[in-house]
Formats: sequence, C-alpha cells, structure tokens
Amino acid sequence: DVVVGFSWGGSLACNLIESNKWKGPTVLLAPAYYKLNQYAGYSTGRKIQYAESMEEVVVVQGLKDQLIDPNQQEEFSKTNGFKYIPVENEIHNLWGFSDLPNVVLNVSRGVQSKY
Repeated sequence: DVVVGFSWGGSLACNLIESNKWKGPTVLLAPAYYKLNQYAGYSTGRKIQYAESMEEVVVVQGLKDQLIDPNQQEEFSKTNGFKYIPVENEIHNLWGFSDLPNVVLNVSRGVQSKY
C-alpha cells in the first residue's frame, strides 16, 4: 500500500502520519500542510510528530507553483527528513510531470528513486 496525497490531500496524509495512523510509503504532491498550519495559526516550520518512524516519504513540488511556495516545501522536506523532488516548469497541478507513476511505483516498492 502507498498513500498519495495532492494539495489539501497531502495535508491530510501528513495528519495521518502525525496521528500515528499511517507509517507506510507516502507521496505528497504539492502538499498544503504548511499552508493549512498557517491558516490555523500554527508555526509553519514545525516538525511532523512521528515523521522519523516513517518509511519513505517523497514530496513532489512544481517550482512554478503559485499556491504552495516551493521554498517552503523544500524546508518542510528537510525538517521532516523527507525526499524532495523539485519539478522544473511545473505549476500546482503537476500535470506535465510524466515520471509521477514511476515515483509512486518506486515508493510503493521501497526503491530509491533516481531524483
């Protein structure tokens, strides 16, 4: 099994991790975790509880995303020990990222991706 969460769904996946309800491989596509925390009045730089006990977590982020700040995503990934895959010339929807199926497949198999 693998959890794939996009935008607000990525934030929900982070909440599953934080509530210790999911520890399996996870792909977060432009997750809105920091944005949701910002709206809720929480610190955006905080570490996700239980993140260190996770199997592989990959964050995929378009570098031309105008909804979710790519720099925040890089910080979010480093803070939590997640693999960060920046995607050149991609906006929030990541429609042009043709390697996405391979990333999900590799994460689900526990294979380190080439990124």
